[in-house]
Amino acid sequence: MLARLRPVLPALVVAATVVSVSRRSLSQEREPTALPPRPRPVVLERREHRLLVRNVGKALTVRVEPQDAGLRPEGTPPLVCTESCDWEVPAGRYRVGATSGKREKKADFELSKPMLLRVEEPSKSARIAGLTLGLIGVGAAAWGAFVTLAILSSGGQMSDEASAKWLPVGLVPLGVGAVLIPIGFSLHAANRAPSVDFQELANENKIQPRPSGVGLSLQGRF
Repeated sequence: MLARLRPVLPALVVAATVVSVSRRSLSQEREPTALPPRPRPVVLERREHRLLVRNVGKALTVRVEPQDAGLRPEGTPPLVCTESCDWEVPAGRYRVGATSGKREKKADFELSKPMLLRVEEPSKSARIAGLTLGLIGVGAAAWGAFVTLAILSSGGQMSDEASAKWLPVGLVPLGVGAVLIPIGFSLHAANRAPSVDFQELANENKIQPRPSGVGLSLQGRF
């Protein structure tokens, strides 16, 4: 019997070895691979800074909304102020909106240190004055340009003495109009909406705001 099996023994040994290795590989593949632990997110604490709002106006509403993710939890209303307010808010990017009637001015700012936010409502008288000056400048420039071109294009019909006498009549209004046009229309445009001015609070302890108006702080403090 052993004599008959002796020729096939090497083949049987090789087959048994292959089967053993195959079973071991299959068992290793079926075992779940352990995943590395997820790193914990690093939460950076934001430092809070004082934001002082000086609201100069009787019918002026100031809204401050954070622009960075995480500064404003879902459902939290923006900061609203109808008078002067004093808030402690986290550092980050914010957008201020000042509304006076139908006129609104928006501006973005970075809060990285104590800041004074001064908001003023537009001046109706300054807006009208600017528009008046601009229109006067347009009329003066048009008149001056007409007179100057008429003198220069007279083609020798006027003497040199007459031209020298009447030329300032055109050049002076032209120069006045060139000055009044940008000044007047700039003044008009600057008073179409509330003005917003940002200043660093150097001596914040010396600044005492007026009583706070209606508002809601991100941290629940005024």
